[in-house]
Amino acid sequence: MGDMNAKIGKENKDREKTLGKHGLGEINENGEKLVEFCEMNELVIGGSLFPHKNIHKKTWESPDGRTKNQIDHIMISQRWRSSLQDVRVMRGADISSDHHLIIAKVKIKLAKGTKAEQKRIKYNVEKLKDLHLKDQFQIELRNRFEVLKDGPDLDINNEWEVGRDIIKEVCEDVLGRQTNKKKDWMSHGTLDKVEERRKMKEKVNNARTRAQKQEAQNKHQFLNKEVKKCCRKDKREYVNDLPTEAEFAAYKGDIKTLYNITKTLSRQ
Repeated sequence: MGDMNAKIGKENKDREKTLGKHGLGEINENGEKLVEFCEMNELVIGGSLFPHKNIHKKTWESPDGRTKNQIDHIMISQRWRSSLQDVRVMRGADISSDHHLIIAKVKIKLAKGTKAEQKRIKYNVEKLKDLHLKDQFQIELRNRFEVLKDGPDLDINNEWEVGRDIIKEVCEDVLGRQTNKKKDWMSHGTLDKVEERRKMKEKVNNARTRAQKQEAQNKHQFLNKEVKKCCRKDKREYVNDLPTEAEFAAYKGDIKTLYNITKTLSRQ
């Protein structure tokens, strides 16, 4: 759940079903209300169940680094308590917030399902916009088909299969597979700044002195502003290009692409 400034503390007498003994600090008024809510709804607060160092329990830290609290929580039904393997704070996650990310490790035994069909492999064809890479792709494809000409004669079915495999191999080697990590409106420059901000977050977490931490935090805040600025610019350019793409999709009769563009525009 979100930040409710609810500190739950370590004391769990008469509340064993809801609380463990590994909370942080002392319970406050909001913490009492959260515990009562969990008791009424048969929930357990996962962050109190597992022993960790305090640094892996605190979910919020004040800008001066002096005040540290556990005020963000993951709750789970008491029925599934045995399925909860661990709950801890991941300080290295760069989420541009003074709150740290909390993760829960859950293990659930599911009924055996039918084997899913293998999904179609998608290659990163966006790289072909790079003229140098496009030339490299064409040369590699041409060379491999030249080798095929010097080989034994094949019937049409085998020739088609060999040609298909050659194209797939070149795509794999030169373009690589398409990943879902990159949002289609984010430029490579913005992604580089996101990576730079993530590395600065590591420096904040690994700082040995208060001065080093303050310096790293200042640089992280500056990079965070730069990332947000670049994201706004990329998103604006992306939205401005959508009408042109919609017009082209309508001309081609690509209903699926047209629907996706319309859906995207309606959310702006």
